[in-house]
Amino acid sequence: MVCMGLAALLFITAVHGNEGSGHGLSAYDYLADPGYSHPLGVLGLAVGLAKHPSGVLATLWSKRLDLWANLASSGFLGLAYLPLLPLMVVVVVSNNLFPGDLFSAPLFQSLPVYVLMPVATVGVLGWLTQRHRRVGLVAAALVAAQAIGWSAVWGPQTPSQWLRVPGSTAATLAAVEAQIPASAAVFASQGVVGRFAARRDVRPMNGDLPLGRGQDWFVFAPWAGIETQTTASAMAFAAELASRLHATLVTDANGVWAFRWSPPPGIKELKVSGGVPQLAAWTAPGAAGTAVLTGPPAGWHVASTGREGYVADRLEWQLPPAQYQASVILSATGPVNVEVWNDTGNTLLARRSVAPAAGIQTITFPVDAQTAYQAAAYGGWGPFQTKFPHSRSGERLEVRVWTPGGETVNVYQAALVGGKEK
Repeated sequence: MVCMGLAALLFITAVHGNEGSGHGLSAYDYLADPGYSHPLGVLGLAVGLAKHPSGVLATLWSKRLDLWANLASSGFLGLAYLPLLPLMVVVVVSNNLFPGDLFSAPLFQSLPVYVLMPVATVGVLGWLTQRHRRVGLVAAALVAAQAIGWSAVWGPQTPSQWLRVPGSTAATLAAVEAQIPASAAVFASQGVVGRFAARRDVRPMNGDLPLGRGQDWFVFAPWAGIETQTTASAMAFAAELASRLHATLVTDANGVWAFRWSPPPGIKELKVSGGVPQLAAWTAPGAAGTAVLTGPPAGWHVASTGREGYVADRLEWQLPPAQYQASVILSATGPVNVEVWNDTGNTLLARRSVAPAAGIQTITFPVDAQTAYQAAAYGGWGPFQTKFPHSRSGERLEVRVWTPGGETVNVYQAALVGGKEK
């Protein structure tokens, strides 16, 4: 099996069959030749690694927390099961030598470790117990204690950090999926795209989206799941579909928007909006607001329900620390507060009280967002730690509109324009 695997790797590389991954073996060239300017190839990589072994060791040492987390939580003792050792080495070493932390942290890339290592650990414990009963029982107790420790530290984090699709959102997604024809292409938010994985043509919502013939569906769930697209990008793209592209909004419920669109002839690609300063408020109604989606999309907005609370919130951007200018287009028959928060640090940055006025008005004020806050995923403690890569750089800056209730408030648009960086 080892020889067959090596032969397959060499053959795929020789015919350039791994270029579709965007990296291939060239991803490891930085270890063999720190100053390389072109792919080294299989032979050049092997020679380079032989000349610079310290780079390999230093990289593995720098990722020791993730190495431990992947192996220890799966039993660790299974490494002593020699038939399994080559496979474990290939999986663990290739993942941790890959540039950055993306494949080092515990995730699907190390699935063979999680499936096979526990079985091998039981096998080693059985072998030990047969020959040295007391030693085997002590080792089994330590392995069990370690498994309990990992579960105790990480089990409570599962709902908030990994299972981030509420039941109401899942039900809405199921209803949307049932409406989509089998022949339609589906573009969905990264955090929920797996639900549509069995379809003929499905892609995550990022980059340039290739369009085929026929009907396309766009399913947004920017606040559900583990999302790679920023909320600002999702909001801006949804507003673009509704207004400029004249797509049909089929569903707007429980944080899910679903659009149906038939591209005009000649349009073969659609670019997903990136960083935009203006966001349509209808995409983010608060607990005291409801989206008004009647008439032309240019007039869609959020209207107050009469209760106290935020009419609009979650109008959010991922931006570097800097001075900004916030502006909100609204109308209000009573007093309201316009607020800007740094959600990374859960800090109120600015608040502007707005007096009631006739008609629509634009509220503009400066925001000092120069303080940077450290955003990090939970990493465990003691011997039960791991290190996850930073998902996004910058601060999560959010605009909210609050009402004391009992008045009519309409919010149309919010913007955050950059000034001078710190």
